[in-house]
Amino acid sequence: MYSYKAQKLDGKYKKGIFKGEDIEELECDLRKNGWYLLGYKKKVHFWNFNRKINKNTLYMLCKSLEMLLKSGINLIQAINLMSDKTKNKKLKESLIEIYEAILKGESLYSSLKLQEKIYPSLFIEMMFAGEQSGKLEEILNNLAMHYKEEMKLIQKIKKAFIYPFIVFITSICITSFLITNILPEFLQTLKDLGGEIPTYTKFIIFVFQVAYNNTFFIIAILIFTSIGIGSKLINKIKDCKGVVYKMPYLGNLFRNYELQKIFYYLGFLLSSGIDILSSLEKLQCSLSSTFLKQKILEVLNKLKSGEAISEAFGELNLIDKEKIIMLEVGEEAGNIEEMLLKVADMYLQEIYEKVDKLSIYLEPVMIIIVSFMVGSIVVGLLIPMINIMDLIAY
Repeated sequence: MYSYKAQKLDGKYKKGIFKGEDIEELECDLRKNGWYLLGYKKKVHFWNFNRKINKNTLYMLCKSLEMLLKSGINLIQAINLMSDKTKNKKLKESLIEIYEAILKGESLYSSLKLQEKIYPSLFIEMMFAGEQSGKLEEILNNLAMHYKEEMKLIQKIKKAFIYPFIVFITSICITSFLITNILPEFLQTLKDLGGEIPTYTKFIIFVFQVAYNNTFFIIAILIFTSIGIGSKLINKIKDCKGVVYKMPYLGNLFRNYELQKIFYYLGFLLSSGIDILSSLEKLQCSLSSTFLKQKILEVLNKLKSGEAISEAFGELNLIDKEKIIMLEVGEEAGNIEEMLLKVADMYLQEIYEKVDKLSIYLEPVMIIIVSFMVGSIVVGLLIPMINIMDLIAY
């Protein structure tokens, strides 16, 4: 069972419940009545995760299939060979099912639709474009290049967070060492001299003891809180009306990431021979962001009214003038698909630059946090030291 949101080209909007398992059936039913699916959600039990295949596996799949097809092996044989050779259990099972479905007379597209829980929607739509246009090798090559760039971006983001993470863990280790090994020595000396433990130092010890005695509980809370915040953020990105994209710095990063995917896939679809209206319809169905689904629906409506691509996208208020001009040049030169890919490349480069800057911004923030943590302990050590010196002098 799914809850869904749909919209007509005239702007009418509705929500509903679909009692079925096939989203394609839902889309067909809506389209017959002039509705376009904006988003859907299925209730999933907490431990029932159907994770999609990761970018690295998709890259290897696309690259291997492309090489096999170029060598003269037909599609069915290529899929069968891939299912035999791959060590990824999830991919192996899905390829075997796709192979068996094609043998029964199903198309590649309909076979992949049966596996939509583990393959991205845009990947499936691109396979349809390649199958229909006879340019499957070219599509596979384009997808492989795209997934390679996405993997590069993920590695860049991970790299940006590695240094702050290491610094944070190091600071926790230093703090723990000072409290467990150094501070007790000072406190024992202070007691032996008849002094009293300062209130601030008592507070530091109390906080550490609470944290130490409930380490696993605190870690569990942090993990579940992170998962909760992460899932809520993902849902906000999917369902927001552009608010997330207006967030300082991160909003721009999220927006550029979604836009580069839109322009990449639109360029790929057009270059494979799919017309602009069909390409936008496929793209609109495959996007996860409700906000961007609505925007693409608006573009589709404007194109049907006779507007140019650059003009329709220019009215989204998400794209800067430089990229609108590039689309206009592409329309005039008759190579709009190439210009769409160049615009996507520009967005990708902007993302790289922002991730690099994010790494630079995180360093001073982590230095402040570490300084505060270690500084608090040092103050907790200094106060007993001063008291000991006073007692000795006395």
